[in-house]
Amino acid sequence: MHGRALAVERLYFHLENQQPVYRTDIQQIGTVLSKSSQSYKDIRIVDNVIYHIFREACFAKDFLGSDQDFFGVLREANTWGTPHFLRKLFVNLLFINTMERPEYQSLLLIMIYTLLISDEQASIFDNIMWVAASQLGGVYFLYGYGGTGKTFMWKTLSSVVRSNGGIVLTVASSGIASLLLPGGRTTHFKFAIPMSTTQNSTCNIHQGSDLAELLQRKKLIIWDEAPMCQKFSFEAVDKSLKDIMHNNRPFGGKVIVFGGDFRQILPVVPRDIGDGKLGQPNDGHCEITIPDEFLIMDFKDLIQAIVDATYPDLLQNYNNTDFLQKRVILASTKDVVDKINDYVLSLFPGDEKEYCSADSVDKSDELLNHTFGVLTPEFLKTLKTSGIPNHKLRIKIGTPIILLRNLDQEDGLCNGTRLIVTKLGTNVVEAEVITGPNVGHRTYIPRMNMCPSDSPWPFKLIRRQFPFIISFAMTINKSQGQSLAHVGLYLRNPIFCHGQLYVALSRVQSKKGLCILIHDKQGIAKNTTINVVYKEVFANL
Repeated sequence: MHGRALAVERLYFHLENQQPVYRTDIQQIGTVLSKSSQSYKDIRIVDNVIYHIFREACFAKDFLGSDQDFFGVLREANTWGTPHFLRKLFVNLLFINTMERPEYQSLLLIMIYTLLISDEQASIFDNIMWVAASQLGGVYFLYGYGGTGKTFMWKTLSSVVRSNGGIVLTVASSGIASLLLPGGRTTHFKFAIPMSTTQNSTCNIHQGSDLAELLQRKKLIIWDEAPMCQKFSFEAVDKSLKDIMHNNRPFGGKVIVFGGDFRQILPVVPRDIGDGKLGQPNDGHCEITIPDEFLIMDFKDLIQAIVDATYPDLLQNYNNTDFLQKRVILASTKDVVDKINDYVLSLFPGDEKEYCSADSVDKSDELLNHTFGVLTPEFLKTLKTSGIPNHKLRIKIGTPIILLRNLDQEDGLCNGTRLIVTKLGTNVVEAEVITGPNVGHRTYIPRMNMCPSDSPWPFKLIRRQFPFIISFAMTINKSQGQSLAHVGLYLRNPIFCHGQLYVALSRVQSKKGLCILIHDKQGIAKNTTINVVYKEVFANL
């Protein structure tokens, strides 16, 4: 039986090497054109893009969920979102979704960094990344005062290099600064720099050791707060890297980026003053006037006035961790700090416990000079200096303390970390971290042997005591790296070194959180103080 057809019908126009497509009247042309594939390659083509595997093609067709959705969300949101909005959006994405590939979290952070980076930062970033990728070697210095984005630049550089499979070493000259860096450590710990350096010092890194092999593989070294280090520390690292890399170029041909602010406190050189000139017109000392809005002018008792201004309603807030975390009193010398801490501790409720140290003289000093062997324990107990606690350490539960040694950087227990005492034992103290990335973490602190890094005596004192002091008040030098909502600056004695006043005033986060008490030797309030700026520091910047 023959089928019937129209007597007259249109002939199909058939292009050479093309396949005709048939459809019925009820079929949509788009459905028909995308219906079939003539080969396995066609299945991997989506929107004229040839994907390498079928899984990627399925992701492109939205048949499967993909981590690429995260990238798409941020790319679209970038067209109208503010930096604050983008960061909150990223956090929400992490909470409401599960990434199949965790490394994409780093890539998303890189994406946010590149969206937020300024033109000046982008230029620096591109230059350093090109040198790090080419491994041509080079030494750079990123100079800027607080809040200009140095830490942001360190995080961006380290995230990008690490996401590309490279190894980055992030170090800082102080423990507090190292906590702000991704994977950060102190320079002395990571480079094995001697505590006391001279022009002949080298790092304790041996050829063929794990540390030496790790340094050989580093694509980039980031060194924050570099101006805080003595020059001999840089020279020790330079000599050691040259030896490890078998390369006489600076730092063994490694790409190293220093950073810091020369306005802050610089390394102290004992018995030296700036360029050696004092009492001359350009010796760096000058008198400045403090605006009245910051001054405490009405008082009867000096210490009580600065304490009441910095710790208002202390008896109602003594067990409020947030209250104690956000405030501190700063002074230029240790003896003033001790008096303030003793006064506040006397107001603090609770039972007081006293810990006494065991003091001795280094045996090597006794061998060199027999007269040191007659130093009595009673005399050693009277010695006080920066960097170690006093012989008697009086403390109560709930008092804030500050560490004087690096105990465990992974747990955020560094020189300068602040904590709240939670338990007092005979040989151990329990405390809760209130600063840094591990806020709320509890730790146990034992006694340990400590020596001052720069001993003011002709012998080395060894003091076995808990490695912390009370921190209702602290010296300006000790506060470097801290950021607080309320700061009381007590200038009973004027500042005496470069950058001290700058550091003291820049610890506070806002103007309303700053109060200053200045007085003369008769205890009369004044509105002027001494500032010290060594101009030769900035001469070659």
